[in-house]
Amino acid sequence: LILNHGNGFRTVYTHLADISVTEGQRVKEGDRIGTSGESLDGPRLHFELWKDREKQNPEHWLGR
Repeated sequence: LILNHGNGFRTVYTHLADISVTEGQRVKEGDRIGTSGESLDGPRLHFELWKDREKQNPEHWLGR
């Protein structure tokens, strides 16, 4: 699942058990977009943050 936040920012979510949104749907903070998948170690979600074609360190953004 890729969310376009505008101004070149995108977030990527993989290893989802299900996706609760459809292509082109607008979402806002707090909306459920899906549920994390399961692995042998328990629940798992892969998350990436991109600015244009450059992968960002999400720790710099999520702590704000």
